[in-house]
Amino acid sequence: MPDQTAALAGKGEKLPLMPRVAGVPEDAMRIAPDDGIEVMLYQVLVGTKAKLIFNLDHDPKKIDKAWLEMLVDDIDEPKEATIILNGKQRIEVSGPVLGEGAGHRGALVVPAEALVNGRNVFEFEFTDNLDGTTEGYIILNAALSVTLKELLPL
Repeated sequence: MPDQTAALAGKGEKLPLMPRVAGVPEDAMRIAPDDGIEVMLYQVLVGTKAKLIFNLDHDPKKIDKAWLEMLVDDIDEPKEATIILNGKQRIEVSGPVLGEGAGHRGALVVPAEALVNGRNVFEFEFTDNLDGTTEGYIILNAALSVTLKELLPL
């Protein structure tokens, strides 16, 4: 199926990080996507994909918890969107990122053990058009947030 990532390259400006999402600790480190690409899976064929890439400069073994914070337009139901991290870990779409219309802000839990030091690729797929009742969705902004494990004193 088509991949929208290359078609969108260079079209977005690097966006400032959105305000912190409820449920993500204030002290969590936030990482912006590598570029300003929006995930534009709107008015496309079912099966179309796009990616967000985050560079993580920490050993994943030192990460305690992780979240994908997003500002979303129109993910109506979980089955409409599939998110795969690094080609193998499925991220469940749920909670405050779901809903019709613009401006749903929320965070999805990311399994810390699925992250890697360096390039982390979140691949989004428009999975189901809900029997013709949806045209897709858009991720307008995103951040990868992580907290680090506390080091025990020697």
